[in-house]
Amino acid sequence: MLEPESVIGLPYSFRAAVRQIVFIFVDDVVGYIENKMDAI
Repeated sequence: MLEPESVIGLPYSFRAAVRQIVFIFVDDVVGYIENKMDAI
């Protein structure tokens, strides 16, 4: 697990990329769950 101090030390572009990946992943999961709900 990363310590908050080491995360702050990372380049901004890297943190922005990680945030983008997490956002896309969460969006995919939400869309998948909504599709499953519609199928029921």
